[in-house]
Amino acid sequence: MVAAFALLGGILAAKAHDDEMLVFGLGLVVFGVCFIAERVWLHRGRKRALAVASVGHNRG
Repeated sequence: MVAAFALLGGILAAKAHDDEMLVFGLGLVVFGVCFIAERVWLHRGRKRALAVASVGHNRG
């Protein structure tokens, strides 16, 4: 859903005739990219923590 909003924001920014729509569209794009990047980063952190925990468990 966030990716769809970011895409919509890109379309709004590209077709903007005034500054307000340009800023709103770019805001949606920035929000979408940051949100998705954060979710990927958190998922990788959880995955890494589970891998470290399982390696430590097997050694003990």
